Amino acid sequence: MSVREKFLEKYPEGRVPAKSTIQDLIKKWRTTGNVSNMKRDKQPTVRTPEAVANVQTIIGRNVLSVYLIDVVSGSVVFSAVHKRSLEPIHLVHSENWVIYSYFSDKSRRTEITTLDLYEGKTQSNTTAFSSVWNPIQPMVERQSYILPASVEMMKETITEKGITSKHILVALDNGGVLELPWVLLDPRRPLAATPDLREEAVIPYVPELPTLPEAIINYNQTLLRVSGIHTSPSGLESTCLVTVYGLDLFYTRVAPSKTFDMLKEDFDYILITAVLVGLTVSAFMTKRLAARKALKQAWK
Repeated sequence: MSVREKFLEKYPEGRVPAKSTIQDLIKKWRTTGNVSNMKRDKQPTVRTPEAVANVQTIIGRNVLSVYLIDVVSGSVVFSAVHKRSLEPIHLVHSENWVIYSYFSDKSRRTEITTLDLYEGKTQSNTTAFSSVWNPIQPMVERQSYILPASVEMMKETITEKGITSKHILVALDNGGVLELPWVLLDPRRPLAATPDLREEAVIPYVPELPTLPEAIINYNQTLLRVSGIHTSPSGLESTCLVTVYGLDLFYTRVAPSKTFDMLKEDFDYILITAVLVGLTVSAFMTKRLAARKALKQAWK
C-alpha cells in the first residue's frame, strides 16, 4: 500500500497533496538555509489534515488563473493557469483582445501575455445568428513577452471613432509611462515572417519588449506610485487625451497613428492662402473670358 493510500485510509476527510507539490516544497525548503533542514530525513511524514491544508494554501497562493467567459451562454472560451505568479497583476480588455501582466516568481521577471480572439477558419451564419446556441468557438491566439521593468498600471488608448491604432500605456516603477504599440504585442508575431504576415505588417517575434526613451510619454517628469491612468477621446480621431494620477497628476495627449487629421505647426498658411486666391481669381477671369467668347460667336 502506498503512502497516499495509507493517508487516505487513516484520514478520509483529508486531501493529500500531489507528489510534485511535496517535491517543490522540499526544494523551497532547502534554499532557505535553515539548520533544521539537516534533520529532514528523520522527521516524520506530514500526516495531519491541518498540515495538508497548510501545504495546499502555500502552493495555491501563487497561482494566476485567467478565464474568458461568454457572458451570454456562460461557456468558458479560454482558460490559462500561470503557476508561481505574484502581484502586481494588471489586465486590459478592449475590442477582441486581452492583455495582462504579472510577475513570474519562477523566472524572476515581469511578463505580459496577450490574447487575441478570431472567428476562425469556419465563419458563422450571420443570417441565423444566435448568441446562445453558437457552436463555433473563437480561435485564441496567445503570446507572452518580457518587460524589463515592473508594471504599476496599464490602460489602452481611446479615440473618437476607433479607427486609430490601439496603443497600451504602461506605468513603470521607475517613474516613466511607456507607450507600447499593438504591433509589438501582437500574439501573431512569428519566429520567421511569412509573406502574408509581411503584408499585414506583422513583425517577427522577439521575447523582450523594448523600452525606448522616445516611447516615454512623460519625458523627464517622474511619476511615482501611479494609482490609475484615464484615457478619453478628443475632438480629433488621431488624438487621445491621457491623465495619469497617483502621487502626482500628469496630463498629455498621444497620437497612436500620428496626427493625420491635423496640420503641422510649421504649415505655410501664407503660401496656401496665396494659391487659393490665385485659383479663385483665375477661375473668375476664365469664366468671364468664356462668356465673352460665347457672346461673340452668337453675333456671327
